[in-house]
Amino acid sequence: MDFARGICIILVLLVHTEAALELGVGDRPEPFRTFNLLFDPYRMPFLMFLSGVLLQRSLKKNLRDNFVGKFSGIFWPFLIWSMVIYVAEGRFDLITVLKTPISAPSLLWYLWFLFAYYIIMTLADRFRVPTLLMVVVPIVLSQFAPSFLRIDRFCYLLTFFALGHLYTTSSFGRYVTRPVALVALALCLVGSFISAFDHPIKYELLFAWAPIGLILFVTHISRHYAPVAPTRPIEWVGRNSIVFYVCHFPVEILFGRHILDGIGSVHLRYVLTFLAAVAAGVLLQKLRANHRIVAGLFDVKVALGGFRRTALASK
Repeated sequence: MDFARGICIILVLLVHTEAALELGVGDRPEPFRTFNLLFDPYRMPFLMFLSGVLLQRSLKKNLRDNFVGKFSGIFWPFLIWSMVIYVAEGRFDLITVLKTPISAPSLLWYLWFLFAYYIIMTLADRFRVPTLLMVVVPIVLSQFAPSFLRIDRFCYLLTFFALGHLYTTSSFGRYVTRPVALVALALCLVGSFISAFDHPIKYELLFAWAPIGLILFVTHISRHYAPVAPTRPIEWVGRNSIVFYVCHFPVEILFGRHILDGIGSVHLRYVLTFLAAVAAGVLLQKLRANHRIVAGLFDVKVALGGFRRTALASK
């Protein structure tokens, strides 16, 4: 699933490039906007599904280790990099900072959701709440929940996280035959057409068949997937998705608003801004792999370990 996660992250970078350009010059290239709308119903639900697939591994740990691990690897980078985004957006102030742990007012809300989902689903597992119930109830509640603090979106996406867990703990995948997968693909194409050329359908219960169709199709074809040289870079992006996710938007704002300000073509500016975000992710991951101070920006245990060594060395 690293390849699928890598594709999702690239799609996130593409749509946020559009947002960064709109913030900077008040314009966005329509061909790229249409392309992004084609995938609008799928990016975040599928990312949540992929994260839910990994839940079973976490449930094998004790409650303390599970919580500490998720706080260290998910909530910590959410907090740190939210501050970077606030600075880039020009809204770094005390009120926004204080809101961050509670309401996730940054572009990194996905990580806040993900941390909460791990806690919710871990508790649901401890109290033996049926996973199917955790799939059905949240998406129904999303249609009645308020948009305040993205509560409606939170409920909707929880369904896809739980669906990922259901996929790994049940046998429903075996019933996704080739005819079912082809019907699911057709549903995806219809959903993309509606999203791009009619009206938005993401986070809507009545159109949940579109992202569910994508999940059925991808899980079917993934049985036949074998890595080849052209796909390995995308798999690498997928394995290091958190790095690309947290760092891309400040870079896109910097390039879209300032560095590329003299380029008249919004299409060229879009491409160059996107490539800059990808390059920044690659560079940051290389630094993360080789320097503990950078790795500490993504893992609080690494950061605290570095502080301890520094304190001991100074004695």
